[in-house]
Amino acid sequence: VGVAESRQQAYDLYAESAEYFYGRCLHIDPRFSNPPGYTSENTMRAGVQGQVAQAANQGAASSNAGETRPPQYATKFATLARQMDDIIDRGYVIIGSPDEVVDQLTAVAEDLNVGHLMLLLQFGNMGKQLAKYNTRLFAETVMPRLKHIHSEWEDKWWPQPMGRTERAAPASFHPVVQAAAE
Repeated sequence: VGVAESRQQAYDLYAESAEYFYGRCLHIDPRFSNPPGYTSENTMRAGVQGQVAQAANQGAASSNAGETRPPQYATKFATLARQMDDIIDRGYVIIGSPDEVVDQLTAVAEDLNVGHLMLLLQFGNMGKQLAKYNTRLFAETVMPRLKHIHSEWEDKWWPQPMGRTERAAPASFHPVVQAAAE
């Protein structure tokens, strides 16, 4: 999610980071997709392959047209959106003014019927200052306007503090001064 004063400003601020993330960060080297010890002997004998291994092997088998890199470096994600317009059109990133972001996140929460959204407010190669700006603007202008979504439901999954009698007492701390060696 990228929030700014206007949609165009959000596009300008977050395009490089989104393109970096979707163009360079979402690949799986097949050598790391099935580490020893993570698959049982029965699973191996049955020829069952995990989703991560499938994605990595699919990427290794495909290659981009006109690309000079060897096929083992191609990725499954080469066919996914890598340019900002496509990234936005496919809904991978939500950007805009606070009003636009509220509308888009409301639609996502209602369409998916979820009350807990896990958002990336720092992605790709986004710098610290831009991440702080995005996080602050989201917290101040977007988040308060989303609290009403599904507020009528009992939230059984939100963490609650333990009662005082159930909490462990911290061990008392007594600093020890070590004698200097003679």
